[in-house]
Amino acid sequence: MSESELATIATFGDAQEANIVKGSLQDHDIRSFLIGELAGVTLWHVGTALGGVKLQVASATAARAIALLKELRAEHASPAWHCPHCGADVDAGFDQCWSCGAGAESGDALVSSNGHQPAKTESTPVAGADEIAERAWRAAVIGGLFIPILFYAFFLILRISGEELSPPATRKFYASLAILAMAFMGTSGF
Repeated sequence: MSESELATIATFGDAQEANIVKGSLQDHDIRSFLIGELAGVTLWHVGTALGGVKLQVASATAARAIALLKELRAEHASPAWHCPHCGADVDAGFDQCWSCGAGAESGDALVSSNGHQPAKTESTPVAGADEIAERAWRAAVIGGLFIPILFYAFFLILRISGEELSPPATRKFYASLAILAMAFMGTSGF
């Protein structure tokens, strides 16, 4: 099965929750895969900066898996909400998505966990350069604690330099540059 035949149906903040949902899908004969699980477990402190744990299924079974995921969320309704931009599950105590930084009530209405809106699929458009700017900002911030992540942030900044960014992504781009400049100047002895 090639990567183009897989659809991301949900993104989770931790590997445990993703594995629970994966097991539920498996109980219904839906084969699924977790992307980012190892980072979510072994590098728990940087796992979300790398995009969280993504649950993927074959494109042919994506609609059935999303329907089952909605059903599971309705059964185990919690006070969490689902990000209208990236589909990530966010605890009710937070006003901002851990994955993409979107506000619970920014532009789109708050989406309850009773399944009114399916999780992000591959067909959902994602602002590529803005998402990369968000990851670069997270990696730069976390890089202060774990220096090798600064190189990842630098790579991301190079990848989107020259791209058109939204105003929030532009601020994060320049904030990442400032953090990287301070970090690299601090390590070189300036």
